[in-house]
Amino acid sequence: MPPQALRQSMREMLPGLMEDLRTWADFDLAWSQRYAVTTYCRALFTLHTGEVASKRGALEWARETLDPRWCPLLTQVIQDRELGWDPTDPPRPGSLEAMYAFGAYAESFTG
Repeated sequence: MPPQALRQSMREMLPGLMEDLRTWADFDLAWSQRYAVTTYCRALFTLHTGEVASKRGALEWARETLDPRWCPLLTQVIQDRELGWDPTDPPRPGSLEAMYAFGAYAESFTG
């Protein structure tokens, strides 16, 4: 797929991403919070580069490239991805608020 087509796809997807995730993801689970942040990072990577990155690669790119205020959230997601799926694992305190704020930040790149 050409880079411009990938970028355009991300421009169209990002504004409704959180709303789409809410239709199936239970944000009372830590996994869902990590998934949302990772998905936003992958979308931003593609929007900026015209390429597709692995989940870990996109998270590391975001941590190195985006506003440093997101470093704690991105580092937490990188570390906690190793925990995998646990239906009894709630999000860390404050991580849901950080996820929603990060989503709004990511969506601002499409304007």
